[in-house]
Amino acid sequence: MFEKTPGFCKAISIFGDGWVLYIVSELYECDRRFSELSQRIPNISPAVLSNRLKRLEQEGVIERLEEKDKLPVIYSLTKRGRGMRPIFEEMFRFSKDL
Repeated sequence: MFEKTPGFCKAISIFGDGWVLYIVSELYECDRRFSELSQRIPNISPAVLSNRLKRLEQEGVIERLEEKDKLPVIYSLTKRGRGMRPIFEEMFRFSKDL
């Protein structure tokens, strides 16, 4: 049905990691700080959240917005990350029937 190109396999690898889709869905609502994501995503450990945020940043899905001498960092979706919106819309439609 789908050609399993290297890009497709990489996408599955990235978004197959636990919590990644939850994190991205939270960032669709608005940019968030680490503490906000931690509060809004139940049962995620700080270590796991940190790991997933780093991976998403490395893959160009999110970016860290830092102001000089100002903490904390804010996480935001990149253009690439926002391009996943149709996937989330379809998942939402699918979930209505569960």
